[in-house]
Order: sequence, then structure tokens, then C-alpha cells
Amino acid sequence: MNALHAHLALNHFPIVLAVLLIAVAFVAIVLEAREWRVAAASLAILVGLTAGLAVYTGEQGEDLTREMAGFTRELVESHEAAAKQALYLCLLIGALGAGGLFIPDGRLHLRRLAFSSLFLLTLITVFFLIRAGYTGGSISHPEIHGHGWLPRLEAGPE
Repeated sequence: MNALHAHLALNHFPIVLAVLLIAVAFVAIVLEAREWRVAAASLAILVGLTAGLAVYTGEQGEDLTREMAGFTRELVESHEAAAKQALYLCLLIGALGAGGLFIPDGRLHLRRLAFSSLFLLTLITVFFLIRAGYTGGSISHPEIHGHGWLPRLEAGPE
């Protein structure tokens, strides 16, 4: 298994975990149960870690993409820029989740603020993750950008 294989195996985790985090953080806010807060904080930390691993393995596997049919430097640069923006947001989510673990039970206002912020930031981050995933898919799935072997579907005569 090379770095590109590892990247392809890891790159979906931050997206899926972030979507799951939205639901868990919402439940943690509504129910105010410690178990849900710990679950949301743990997921947030995993989002940050898996995003870091996805970017790291992507950087390591970048040279291997040059050997792929349909490779263009513009596609890789677009994906790299989108991935780094998503990474910074994911690291912020991870830090916010880690901080949320240490808020004392008596600080209800601070806890609500932290988990509401986590919820909202994750909602925003999912869009950046989807963009990073889409631009990455354009590299390995040329049919997405219309230069691949699949014909574009066009409306026929009416």
C-alpha cells in the first residue's frame, strides 16, 4: 500500500465523521447529557485527526498522481487548496472539542456556547470538506470534469 492508497482510504473519514458530529452535537446541546457531550467532543477530535492524516497522505501521494491519465497540475492545486482550508477548520473543530471536554459541569452557559459553536462550525466545515472531496474526485474521476472516457450527457432533439 502506497501513500495514495492510504489517502484514498482515509479521505472519506473526516466528511462522514463531521456529518455524524452535527447530529451528535445537536443532541448534546438539546439533552445536555454528559455522555453526549463526551461523544461530540470525541468525534470532533477524530475529525481533526483524520483530516490531518488525509492531508498528510495526500501530500505524500501527490507525486504518484503525475503518472495518472488525465492528470493536470491545476486539478491537484485546486484540491490541495480546498483540502488545506478544510483542514484548518477541522483542526479548529478538534481543538474546540478537546476544550469542551474540560468545561466543568457547573459552567452551563460556557458549555452551551462551546457546543453550539462546535455545532455551527461543523455545519460550515462540512461544505468545505465536500468541496475538498469534489476537487479530489476530479483528479481520480475524470468523468466529473468532462475530460474522461465517459461521454457527457446532453439533451437530445425534441
